[in-house]
Amino acid sequence: MKLIFPLLLSLIAFSASASQCEVSVKNDVQANDGWLMFHLNDGRDVEIDDHDHVYLQGKPIELTPSQTDAVKQYRNKVNEHLQVVKQYAQENAQFLNSLIDDISASLGDPKAFDGLKTDLNNFWRDVTNKYFSDGDVMLPAGSMDSLSQQWQQHVSKAKALFNQEFLDQVWDALSVKFKQEKGINLTEMGEMLLELESRISERLDSHSNRMDFQENNMCESLNDIVKKETDIREQIPELHDYRVFSR
Repeated sequence: MKLIFPLLLSLIAFSASASQCEVSVKNDVQANDGWLMFHLNDGRDVEIDDHDHVYLQGKPIELTPSQTDAVKQYRNKVNEHLQVVKQYAQENAQFLNSLIDDISASLGDPKAFDGLKTDLNNFWRDVTNKYFSDGDVMLPAGSMDSLSQQWQQHVSKAKALFNQEFLDQVWDALSVKFKQEKGINLTEMGEMLLELESRISERLDSHSNRMDFQENNMCESLNDIVKKETDIREQIPELHDYRVFSR
């Protein structure tokens, strides 16, 4: 029984990878369908709309064609990155539900952990509400290391869902399955748990490799954002002191 538990915990013990990239978010970022808003620490707002117009405190900044092109590249890259982060979180949530379904099916009771799935869905809804609001993607100010710490707090909350009650449910479901089929046989039950552990471990390894690949892509994307932000700060005097993503 104890073999499955660490595997499940290892799945949800992932964190935001940006801290590994040594990139910081200096100011709040808000985005929606190509539109960007940066809430600066000094109280000013910088807005980039979906036509690459730039507004400082609501007032438009006149741009040359080359400046507009630099803004466009930056806006597209930031939005692309935020969508990748959103997909990353969603894929982990979906994979976890799929994994629970696999365990339930193996125990012969597809609804064995419906309560746990409901709790997990509520957890992911809370996470979504923190970073996504009314269609907007929200990225709070603070170093990426702080963001990673915040994510770990969410992970700790998720870990609490895999409590002794869950372990008891697995054991009870397996006991019922064997009792109905051929009577209690602790040796066969142990063998089944080992087989289940092996299958879950393979799925976790595959999923982990995919997440590692995505995290590397996110690192490259963040580094590209830093470069493009430096370009617009150098090209547009009004934004010389503007800084959101930096190393």
